[in-house]
Amino acid sequence: MLEISYSTRLRSLLNPSDPHFFDYWIGKRWQSDEFLTSATFLQRPVTDPDETFKVCEKGWNCSAEINFQSGNARLPFDFGLLAPKGNHTWIASATLGEYHDPQLKDVEPGGIPTFDPPFPKNLGAFRTEPVIWVGYAELVNTSIPPYLGERGRGFNAEAWRPNAFACEHYEARYTAELRYRDGVQLHAIKSRQLLDPIVNTTFQGHIPAVDGTEDNTTATPEENYVLPRDTLKYRKTAAYHSLGLFLRNMINGTISEPNTNASSFVIQTGLIDQRLYNARPNMVSQLEKYYETLVLSMLVKPRFLPVVWASKPDEQTGIRDSGLGPKEDYMYPCQRERAAIKFYYRSRILFSVYCVAIFFTILGLTAGALALRKNDGVPRNTDFSSIVAATRGSHLGKVPWDGVDGDSGGIPEENGQPETHA
Repeated sequence: MLEISYSTRLRSLLNPSDPHFFDYWIGKRWQSDEFLTSATFLQRPVTDPDETFKVCEKGWNCSAEINFQSGNARLPFDFGLLAPKGNHTWIASATLGEYHDPQLKDVEPGGIPTFDPPFPKNLGAFRTEPVIWVGYAELVNTSIPPYLGERGRGFNAEAWRPNAFACEHYEARYTAELRYRDGVQLHAIKSRQLLDPIVNTTFQGHIPAVDGTEDNTTATPEENYVLPRDTLKYRKTAAYHSLGLFLRNMINGTISEPNTNASSFVIQTGLIDQRLYNARPNMVSQLEKYYETLVLSMLVKPRFLPVVWASKPDEQTGIRDSGLGPKEDYMYPCQRERAAIKFYYRSRILFSVYCVAIFFTILGLTAGALALRKNDGVPRNTDFSSIVAATRGSHLGKVPWDGVDGDSGGIPEENGQPETHA
């Protein structure tokens, strides 16, 4: 099977050799929703257990550091808004300047315009990347009641603090550490360097665009629009835009009280505390972590074009278990470790213990040799009778049991009489 793009595109003409031919974006692929939604519900990157055991054998703990480029959220400012004065705990506007689909009113199946070229100059152009505006109420004091009366009917001003921020979509260079623990992949972002905006324009909402398309988005400067004919840049922008679109669709909307009226999928993410359906603390970093979770989940689908070999970033992985060249060229540094019992001996203590053991061993051998000599060199066996004989009272061996005339041997007669009782 061939690699697949992260985006879905239409084409302007059937004949790809026509000078007016180009393809243009209409949305993200349905395959991306599979792992992005799973990552959202799991609140961690999606992994394949079978693949993780290929990377790190069972019983080992492994870690590897990777570098890659992806999108990132740039958060320029915070300011007050929302509850306790209002009744909203979440307001997110993430679609201002969104790419319009369809781009043309009259098209044939496959997106081909019904009229002959030339086509509108900005057909399929990425004019801007929507800025995410988020306003939320944060519960800052949990030691007092959050509401003045019945839940949601009046907020306690001492318990809530309103915040707001704007989020721009940037390309960034990441350094991440991947850790594998018995089939589970964990990650930590070690560094993040912002590079450039995905689309370096500023949305002008009050100026309608009249350019022959259905997209009424206007942004400045127009020369920074990303056009379909700039194939490499356009397709990279399309991939970032598709990933950003999933994020924007998940957080866009509102949550209001009373009765927690949620018109947003954000309640399905880890951004919202499920107890009171309010935003979690440190929302700026929470949103960045959510985006990074989506990015790292892409690694579970090697068929996607953005997924490459760690040791050869210029080569897509596809569905192959190894690269096209020698296996050694695709090896990547990895630290492996596992728990094991290890004894550490101190030489002085070790020498002392062995000296004591040797001393008692020699002492035992000497005692055994003396016992044999005393017994005329005849060793005793371990029969029961021998054991009984060896363990009887030692004073009995000194009694002259046999006399000269075969009598009692000088034992008083009364000692040989059995004891009787009346």
